[in-house]
Amino acid sequence: MADKQEGNKSFKYIIRVANVDLPGEKPVRIALTNIKGIGKNFAMVLCTLSGVNKQRKVGELSEKDIQKINGIKDHTNQNGIHAWML
Repeated sequence: MADKQEGNKSFKYIIRVANVDLPGEKPVRIALTNIKGIGKNFAMVLCTLSGVNKQRKVGELSEKDIQKINGIKDHTNQNGIHAWML
């Protein structure tokens, strides 16, 4: 697994999202649950609203994708996420 990822120059092993370091080897929907307050369902909503494939590895995310996820997480009311979901 590591050999396949080492061939990709843009792969990062640690990604910072919402001031939390996430392991680059995990899928986005799983890694986001490492952030306090984000469960499986909210992680799926973040992936859907940001347009990021939930099966994609975190280490493959671009800076633009990370900014989208951070923006949606920080401004949940503006993105149509109800308070009861938090």
